[in-house]
Amino acid sequence: PTLKSGQALSIDVVVKGVQLVKADGDTSGATGHFHAFVDVAPVAPGEAIPVGDPAIIHSATSPIVIPGLAPGEHVIWIVLGDGTHTAFKNPVRDKVVVTVA
Repeated sequence: PTLKSGQALSIDVVVKGVQLVKADGDTSGATGHFHAFVDVAPVAPGEAIPVGDPAIIHSATSPIVIPGLAPGEHVIWIVLGDGTHTAFKNPVRDKVVVTVA
């Protein structure tokens, strides 16, 4: 999709078999939340997902809203992580590429 500079991007994300909740320490695989890696490479399956990085948006809801992006092409990875901000070992992830005019 093509967006105008400064426009927010909403990404609808659906996951089956996992209840979406805020990070709560659960590592059972029954619950988790999304992480949007904006223009940064995602962590490998089973690795810790950094917190406090503005390029990684944590969300327990869909759609995930990415605030206004600068002009150019942007690669966004959506990665499912558990309650300790660890990417699922059995990877649940997808990539979106958007262009901002």
